[in-house]
Amino acid sequence: MKVFTYKQYIKYIHSVRLNAILELNEESNSYLLEKGAEGTLLEEMLKNRRDVASLINRFLKPIHRIKPNNLVDCTNHHSIDQTEVVYRLKSKNIFFLMKFQLIIDEYTPYKILKSCIDIIQKNKKCDENIIIVPTIIYITKKKFRRNSLLDLEYNLINFRALQLKK
Repeated sequence: MKVFTYKQYIKYIHSVRLNAILELNEESNSYLLEKGAEGTLLEEMLKNRRDVASLINRFLKPIHRIKPNNLVDCTNHHSIDQTEVVYRLKSKNIFFLMKFQLIIDEYTPYKILKSCIDIIQKNKKCDENIIIVPTIIYITKKKFRRNSLLDLEYNLINFRALQLKK
């Protein structure tokens, strides 16, 4: 499982001109999910703590199984992006950032970085102990290759591989 820590936050906050890159990207790309069957299904799944816990356990393989009642939905507090959800592990400073996109391109790591920075900045009390597990859930059928100058690591899940048992 790949994570984003406070040390990485310090490194990136001082070295990347993130806003300029993201503004340039927004002029040419849109990542909002179309309200098709897949988009609606994914959106509903990420609102359900049981499904999110199952997704984390199945694909991210944490050391200890995550129970649904140990997840707190922090999306409204942390996210301004309609294509992401944020869950926090109760009584811990571990956040699960799940971003869903139709496609993944060279700007994806920058969007993940911006979301991780936002989460850390909104949780000033727990800065040095905070851990964020950034995850992209993508819908495209194309094989994905990482080709970004940013060396940020994040988890990738192909939506077509999701067959969660209720």
